[in-house]
Amino acid sequence: MKYLLNTFLAALAFTACYSQSSSESTITIGAVFTELNRLNYTDDTKLVYKKYKHFDFSDFSPVAGHLDSLDYFEVGYSKNGSIKEVIRHAKKHQLLNYMFKVHDSGRFRILVLKELQNGEYYFTSLAFLITKHSNDCEYYMIDLVVRFGKERPPLAFSYKEFPVTGPENISAITKLNNNLYPERELKILDSRILMSSDYIYRRDNPRVIDAEVINFFFTPDESPAARITSKTKFLEIMQRESIAEYQLGVKPDMHDLDTEPLWILKGNYLYVK
Repeated sequence: MKYLLNTFLAALAFTACYSQSSSESTITIGAVFTELNRLNYTDDTKLVYKKYKHFDFSDFSPVAGHLDSLDYFEVGYSKNGSIKEVIRHAKKHQLLNYMFKVHDSGRFRILVLKELQNGEYYFTSLAFLITKHSNDCEYYMIDLVVRFGKERPPLAFSYKEFPVTGPENISAITKLNNNLYPERELKILDSRILMSSDYIYRRDNPRVIDAEVINFFFTPDESPAARITSKTKFLEIMQRESIAEYQLGVKPDMHDLDTEPLWILKGNYLYVK
């Protein structure tokens, strides 16, 4: 009973903290990087783990029910009942075994993604952000590592240590829905937006991508508003509409993982007509 009470009080405190946030989305890229550089990624605090049927990211809580031994979630709680880890276990595909390390601040929640390889969890370069706006939450994903251009490092998606860099190295910012599925993605090089993608999902199955509309910007220097700086606000940059120099409609080929969020594939996919 004491443990359940602690869990309830922790959840209540987090809700109250969010309710005190500004009604306007004022979270900037610089504020997020300040927090990313402050976090302790080697924290080995002992947690209490409990298995669940599913995890609902829309209200950030586990879903009870009959466990499927082939696919379920495990949640790690601190002594005060705060969620510190969200782990997915799946035997049907290796890519579906991942962990979110959860970090809370007064203004937003950061989830750092780790993936399972050879029995050990490795960091990825992806950080997920949940921030309050009006009466709803906004969800974003940031790739912190350069992926384009001549200065890009050898392709690597797994790291022993979390690769915290700076705003100038961001290669992508993605707006997600409340289930962490991508809605709009910006691809970035040298702090300039090269392209944007809008994802359209099937009406009969909102987890399956029906089309991706890609907008290309071949001369980003001509649009100062397309630059990403530490002062850039997430909501403003995602809502900004620019006239594309070329537009293309395609569909990512996810094969048997078509009901999973696109980031599961870590960019390793082709397109189909």
